[in-house]
Amino acid sequence: MDGDTLSRDLQQLLNETSGSLYLDAKSSYDYLYWAATDTVMRTNAIVTTQSITTVAETASYNLEPDFLKLYLTDDQNRFFIKYYDGTSYYFIYLDSYDSIVLANNTTSVTIPHRFTIRQTTEPTQVTGTSTTGATATYGESILTDTAGLFTTTDDVSVGDIVHNATDGSQGVVEAVTDATHLYTAMFGGTDNDWTSADVYRINPQT
Repeated sequence: MDGDTLSRDLQQLLNETSGSLYLDAKSSYDYLYWAATDTVMRTNAIVTTQSITTVAETASYNLEPDFLKLYLTDDQNRFFIKYYDGTSYYFIYLDSYDSIVLANNTTSVTIPHRFTIRQTTEPTQVTGTSTTGATATYGESILTDTAGLFTTTDDVSVGDIVHNATDGSQGVVEAVTDATHLYTAMFGGTDNDWTSADVYRINPQT
């Protein structure tokens, strides 16, 4: 089902006419996005895996920003992750962050026996200037910055919030094409797209 159909269904559920200005496009997008996220969390309809290469004497690693919750549990409903040391597999169980801090264990081990997940610190805002114009097509517009570092230093991801400080619009990153191009959906501004020299700000997700 596409966005146009979902938006129309949302209007019908709220008994709004097609020309109604009660529910703006950005609010519709947000409500549908939140509904989709909540549905996935409740039903486990979409699952994925992430491989992390551990490094000696390193305790913290970053999860991808699309992480919602842990999925795998054992027969006692304990969450676990699978650890491979190159020869054998081991199963490491989730523990609370408080317990790990209170244990104050700073001695490295060959095979860890527990892990925790905590919120990261607030990420750094990404700023720059659009170097190429791109009108919106079906609500999407391409942000181009030939000096961009979206896939490297800045690590921009789908779902990050993006602002066009020049035309006053704000939106969301829908796809990261490469280090210099992003697909965005923009709302509430003068043009809701990108023209050359537009100033952007991107707030990465924690």
